[in-house]
Amino acid sequence: MFNISTMLGRIGEYKESLKYCEEAIDISIEYNNLRVVPWLLYNMASCYRLLGEEEQIYRTYLVRAYHGACAFKDFEAAQIIKSDAATDFGIDDL
Repeated sequence: MFNISTMLGRIGEYKESLKYCEEAIDISIEYNNLRVVPWLLYNMASCYRLLGEEEQIYRTYLVRAYHGACAFKDFEAAQIIKSDAATDFGIDDL
């Protein structure tokens, strides 16, 4: 589902991508397999930004994605999210 949400985002189907992200998060919680959740949250932030939502909405998802990656000690993912937040989103203070 993560891959599908990513592909949908790449072709501009942002609302559909958000649906897949939400379902994937629910399934991740249900099966206690949360490793991909930070990337799903990152996808959601991207979709909300591209849909023209206010910064406070997509910022929340970026912060959660960054701190989630840190919680899993996936510092490489955390650094990618932080770097993208600064360059793509204009947010320097995660």
